[in-house]
Amino acid sequence: MTESNRAPADAAGGGLDDASALRARFERLRSLRSAWGVLAPSGLSREKQHIAETGRALSEMLLLWLDREAAGEGAADLPEVDARLDALEREMREVALKVPVAQLRSTLPERIGSDRRGVLDLLDLVLGAELAEESGLEKRIPTLDYLVTLLCTGAKGDTPLQDPVTLTPRLFSLCERREVEYDPRLPELEAEFFAAADLHEADAREEMEVRTLRQRKVELGTAFFAPRVLRAIVTYNAALLRRIDEQVLESLDWGAAPVAEAAPTAGSVFETRALPELAEALARRASGDPPRHDPIDRVAWCLDLSSLRRAEHTTLLSEPAGTQEGVLATAILVGLLARSAVVLDQELPEIGIAPEQLTGSWLAELEQALQQESNRCLAANDYDRARAASELKGRFLSDEAPDPELLAAARAARTPKPAPPPSPADLKQQARQITNEALASAEAAPALGGGWRELPWRRLG
Repeated sequence: MTESNRAPADAAGGGLDDASALRARFERLRSLRSAWGVLAPSGLSREKQHIAETGRALSEMLLLWLDREAAGEGAADLPEVDARLDALEREMREVALKVPVAQLRSTLPERIGSDRRGVLDLLDLVLGAELAEESGLEKRIPTLDYLVTLLCTGAKGDTPLQDPVTLTPRLFSLCERREVEYDPRLPELEAEFFAAADLHEADAREEMEVRTLRQRKVELGTAFFAPRVLRAIVTYNAALLRRIDEQVLESLDWGAAPVAEAAPTAGSVFETRALPELAEALARRASGDPPRHDPIDRVAWCLDLSSLRRAEHTTLLSEPAGTQEGVLATAILVGLLARSAVVLDQELPEIGIAPEQLTGSWLAELEQALQQESNRCLAANDYDRARAASELKGRFLSDEAPDPELLAAARAARTPKPAPPPSPADLKQQARQITNEALASAEAAPALGGGWRELPWRRLG
């Protein structure tokens, strides 16, 4: 079974039209990007650049097929698209399984509240190996065990316990398969983990030291996904987490102490010193100067300018980015930084930009500023700049894969349609209007001194 056959609504056939098939591929790419968004802070930096470049290439390829389909130039080569998506998913899964569970524990809890969808997509990414029936399940069980427990219990284990079987469609499919393939060991395994959830404090402390049941999970094999066993395991994990949290809280009870002031929150995008400095560095880069040995230039020389249109490139280098006057250049620069945030997640904090700013309040502020700029330009009859401001919102401030139907509708709206031929009634009304204008001009001719030569003879004819 291939990975492309496992994705929901991902089959090339099945009576789906080309737009629906491409939309399914866009959704799969979105899921992979979402999973990478929560994995990248824990992932290995050596693979980050390659993953980002592969994802961008896939997105461009899908958009190219979408343009061809809308223009009627032929359907997309779906097997080629699926093969590339399969390769990207396998590569991302290899990275995910190289990250130790202890490292995931330090990064994922803070993402479960802000990006639960991304953690669910990461779980599906790892589960893809089980649906493809790849070997090495015992090496994947620790990661799966932690992801499922985190999603069922929350970051601090203080949320109501959720049913692990229904977390994602992929996990439900695996559990359903194990339900059909009955194993006589299941009642015993279920009872073992439920009993461990009720261990006394001394026995629980010994269990945490010996890790007997942790090894037991690894030895389960495919029985790990049996619904009754998986529910018992999550119940045991949740009970163990509660005991650990209680011990941690007791050890931190040192009495009252002065509380330090909270760090200042991120300000306006137009008050960030790093953006004007980056604009200056990009101007030096465009003029052919060598990069300086400082974080600003390292970031500026890593930005991918090849995706910019000629007008956008000119705007970025000519307007004062990081200021209200250069709102277009600011939007372009922030968009470029957001596209490279995964690769530059260590360099951005060095110049005073948190990666979260590029997808949070800055986007809302820039969208409002671009709308105000568009309204101002429309009032001043500067239609070119107004159109540029509107297009920048979609090109640089949007984080969602484009909807093929919406893009096709937009292209159709931009394509000029021939006007329908006028009806006889319209022609009669137009002739009457021209005649009345000609007679009015004839009456005014003596006063104007133009005579009959000034009459609109061409229109009248």
